[in-house]
Amino acid sequence: MLADAFYKLFGTSPDEARKEIGQAYFDCLSLGGRFSSDSTALIGGLIASPLHLVIHFLVAVTHGVGHLLLPIPSVRGLRGSARLISSAAGIVLPLMKAEGVRQTFFPSTFPAYYRDPPAQLKQ
Repeated sequence: MLADAFYKLFGTSPDEARKEIGQAYFDCLSLGGRFSSDSTALIGGLIASPLHLVIHFLVAVTHGVGHLLLPIPSVRGLRGSARLISSAAGIVLPLMKAEGVRQTFFPSTFPAYYRDPPAQLKQ
């Protein structure tokens, strides 16, 4: 899921909204603290939760929308924000559907035989 999201986000695309989402993601990384540590843990494979990926993706989109609308909202900023949100939904919603909405948002309700074994059993 992470690889597909990054491919769609940073791959070559004529869509300006995807470029803006990529820039917003890099801006979130440059904020440091929790933004960069959790994102690098996702990239490094230390956090394997699809929910964390969706949350960080939404944080980056929210940051991009805020960047377009602040300090004074304009018509151009509103159009750009709508394109940004539409493009983000076009990236994350198909990935969530492929991964499984129930498994993404409610992993504890997913049957145990589909989940990873407990850490003490892994060798």
